[in-house]
Amino acid sequence: MTDKGTTRDMPLFIEDWRAYRNLTQRELAKRSGLALTTINEIETGKRQPRPSTLHRLAAALDTDDWNLHNPARSSYGILPEVVRLIERLGQAASEIAIIGNDGRGLARFYSANHAENWDAALEARTATQESITLLLGFWQELGPILLDQAPDDHARELVGYAQAHQLAVWRRAGIELGGADGATL
Repeated sequence: MTDKGTTRDMPLFIEDWRAYRNLTQRELAKRSGLALTTINEIETGKRQPRPSTLHRLAAALDTDDWNLHNPARSSYGILPEVVRLIERLGQAASEIAIIGNDGRGLARFYSANHAENWDAALEARTATQESITLLLGFWQELGPILLDQAPDDHARELVGYAQAHQLAVWRRAGIELGGADGATL
């Protein structure tokens, strides 16, 4: 018996997440290490998964346990994916920087490989603008959060230095942000 208000009382969207990831029940069973009948019974509501089962399903569906209580395409569903994309973008940027390239070199590479399709290049530029707006908002909001959560003065100094350093890098690249401290768009 469960208490009212627990996550066990909340609906699960396993089938929705499975469809979103383009998986069959059999593929999800294989990825999660669960029996096919278990997947079927959970999806049809005949069985409530234990926390360990929910964790295995979430891992197989490339999301967090709590997120299985949200539709896959909801804003909650996409947020963990955005975080993973930001992390991957950061890794890619680091790898590109190591070889001495920057965004301008990436644009030249993109242009050389997509020169025949102006519409695709325009779409890529628009998507980039939207991404930059999202990432700048994320960067701006995360700075104060990190400062608030910093365990000591040294950590706060590192966060402040990192923000000042990044603003200086952007200024050298001809990118100016508004506000006295450069923290507003």
